[in-house]
Amino acid sequence: MGIIFEAPPLAPEEERVLASIEEARAQVSSALQGFLQPGPAAECSSPATPALASPAAWYCSIVSDAWMSDVLQLSNDPQFAYSKSLIQHLHRTLVKDETKNPGKWRRSEGRVSNSTGEIVYMGAEARLIPSLIRALVEQLNQSGGNPPALIRAAMAHLNLIMIHPFIDGNGRTARCLQTLALTREWRMEPQFCGIEDYLRRNTPAYHQVMKDIGRGSWNPDNDARPWIRFCLTAHHWQMQAFLRHTRETERLWEEVQRLVVNQGLPERTLFALAEAAAGNKVQTATYGSFADVPEDVAAGDLAELVDRGLLVPRGKRIPCFVASDVLKALRDSTREPDSPIEDPFGLIQNRLPGD
Repeated sequence: MGIIFEAPPLAPEEERVLASIEEARAQVSSALQGFLQPGPAAECSSPATPALASPAAWYCSIVSDAWMSDVLQLSNDPQFAYSKSLIQHLHRTLVKDETKNPGKWRRSEGRVSNSTGEIVYMGAEARLIPSLIRALVEQLNQSGGNPPALIRAAMAHLNLIMIHPFIDGNGRTARCLQTLALTREWRMEPQFCGIEDYLRRNTPAYHQVMKDIGRGSWNPDNDARPWIRFCLTAHHWQMQAFLRHTRETERLWEEVQRLVVNQGLPERTLFALAEAAAGNKVQTATYGSFADVPEDVAAGDLAELVDRGLLVPRGKRIPCFVASDVLKALRDSTREPDSPIEDPFGLIQNRLPGD
């Protein structure tokens, strides 16, 4: 009997899906690197404002979750090693409610209830938590490529959430740990390593696969293959979604750059227009920070964009600016038609973002 869940040997079909994910990851990485290089499309860029030549930096800034900066900092630490203290640190970062004992192992039963109050899972006994976490840390610190990084990260998620070492926040901490593991291995921004977006869109399926594997209580001899396939499906979906985002972002960036040049606008307005065109709210202070200009200059820029019919003012308590119909039409012109993503194992029918 294993002390924690172990990854099963990959079947040929799983190896095929893993290879397709790695291929897509290489394409995403290459596309992002391409964004960072000045090219013919970056005609608005200049040495004084290098950030404006980078759709990648802009895209990362608008899809980031708050904890991702912590993950990135940890992943770049040359002295990094997995430890129980690290897992406790992640929990403290994610759980701020002091009544939930952030960073401390639970001392009572680890009950998981559904929306009706029915207990659907019992975590490992509290007395076993220290030894189980030690085993998880040892598993994470193993070097070599077997199992592959994606599978090791998935198993870290599964083990932590099944051990259920905290009173609350186990799922968030497990997802963060999985993202951290892949960020270190793949050397990519955390936004492109996690499966958060897929899980948000498929939360019932996520809960169901955990329920199927857990079977009511901690038992690491249960088959982990359904979880491996779920994660392979999730990463496949995320990479296809990222590739679409990268293509659309590149086209949108080029169109906004062209708009800035054609209207004779200051090149720094590129960020405000691109942010709004992507469907986000633009605030004066945020824009001024990105454009590196005083707040009065930023306010003047945004007022001019309103006068030109490119932005629309919104909000009274916290004023902001959103895309006008002109920018919305520009964004629509860069979108790809909705298309289903291939479901590699026939688990769930998914569509790309935007459906």
